[in-house]
Amino acid sequence: LLLLTLIVFGQVVSFDFVDWDDTTLILGNELVKTFSPAIFWIFEPELYAPLSLFTFQIEHALAGFDPTIFHLTNLVLHLINVFLVWKLLHALAKSQILPTGQAGTNRKSQIVLFVAVALFALHPLQSEAVAYRALGNECSACRTQLQPDWQFCAHCESRLATACPSCGV
Repeated sequence: LLLLTLIVFGQVVSFDFVDWDDTTLILGNELVKTFSPAIFWIFEPELYAPLSLFTFQIEHALAGFDPTIFHLTNLVLHLINVFLVWKLLHALAKSQILPTGQAGTNRKSQIVLFVAVALFALHPLQSEAVAYRALGNECSACRTQLQPDWQFCAHCESRLATACPSCGV
């Protein structure tokens, strides 16, 4: 599924910047050109997003304003998110929170999980978050939510014999 996602969205690395917020937030933003702690106290341009600006600074330091590295960052983040969605749904199915039976033991459950992850990975709505560098914060926010969710489910799964007090599983 990761390979399929890479085939579908891999072409974004050859794209130019999107002529909306990319030009304002990246190309026309002086804070991106050098490492500056000012990103933590300046709303530039009328937006407080220090983590996004920091990643733009790193990308600029690595490759200047070559859009390839900027788009590659979003693509890698999306691939990580696809992997995390698979891990999360797999953990939920194993704990029988999702009505697919025991994950990995049932062909039907494997198909349901694959379709659900494929829907997340390849849905046309994802194209904006992957191809539009200024929206890289959406990929980051998604990863920031998925990773602890998956880790929590894995923790609960390891305690199934005694039931997890947080979720009752």
